[in-house]
Amino acid sequence: MRRPLYCLAIILLAAVDTSAHHSRAYFYDSSRVIEAEGVITRTLWRNPHTRFWMRDDDGAEWALESTPPATLIRHGLGPEALAEGTRVRVAGPAARFEANAMEVHNVLLPDGRELLIQTVARPRWMQDTPILQPSEFAEADIAAAEASADGLFRVWSRQYGQSFSLVPDGEFPLTQAAEAGREAYDPIADNPIPGCTAKGMPMIMSNPLPFEFVDAGNEIYLRIEEYDLVRIIHMDPDVAVASPSILGHSVGRWEDDDLVVTTTQINFMHYGSAIPLSADVHILERFALSDDERRLDYTLTVTDPETFIEPLTARRHWVWMPGETVKAWSCLETP
Repeated sequence: MRRPLYCLAIILLAAVDTSAHHSRAYFYDSSRVIEAEGVITRTLWRNPHTRFWMRDDDGAEWALESTPPATLIRHGLGPEALAEGTRVRVAGPAARFEANAMEVHNVLLPDGRELLIQTVARPRWMQDTPILQPSEFAEADIAAAEASADGLFRVWSRQYGQSFSLVPDGEFPLTQAAEAGREAYDPIADNPIPGCTAKGMPMIMSNPLPFEFVDAGNEIYLRIEEYDLVRIIHMDPDVAVASPSILGHSVGRWEDDDLVVTTTQINFMHYGSAIPLSADVHILERFALSDDERRLDYTLTVTDPETFIEPLTARRHWVWMPGETVKAWSCLETP
């Protein structure tokens, strides 16, 4: 069964992440929600963010930003809803540094449908707006996923409504030097992932999109939808150490049914956008499969004496949604 493309409203469960492509709190003022109405003149339906432009009735041009298409599509919303020539009313936090710009939370279409396209959005014009659940998968896709699943070797997804940030168990145990670096961080000049620049380890493990474990014998491939990345986990402990890279050199082992991975040789010097890491960072990951094989718990331990006064531990989890796949990222810099 497939769910219809549209319903009266769509609430997208895209949690806020401090390591996003740019700091939403820095660029948009959540305390100042504004509205505008006009005709869409252009849409850029590409990751990392959906962007569209609108001309209002006074002839002013508006620059509007929203949730990534990868998330919109999974909730049943296609580019047709924001097609060029469509008249819309939009509302959302105003841009701090640019006139006629906002992060769109609500879209009112000509036929009266209201789209809620951020997790914090609430009905603004249609108070009885129902919530559309994530799209369902075709029966054949579900059957194929169930037949091919083998332990943790399957596609894993963020549970809807779950934050995807790697939140530490307590406060960040920063050294004085790291704290000074965080305070001096400039979200524009120092952003490590502008546009289509890929995240590295460990930041990539806080992304909101699906990934897949693939068994390749002496190696395990971790195929990540965001940025079309592939992490290689070597299961031979004597494999030659790779040169530094954004994903580092990963060596795995089994502890009962848990996959434990050690990663070094990372030259992506960021835990989150404002928290630096050194070239000596050491990462330990544990992927623990639930008894019913429908949930994968993740524990991350980061050791870096230049950044943390003690090892930092963070946790999250993913769930198995039979029928979900890892899709092409198709990122495009905004021209």
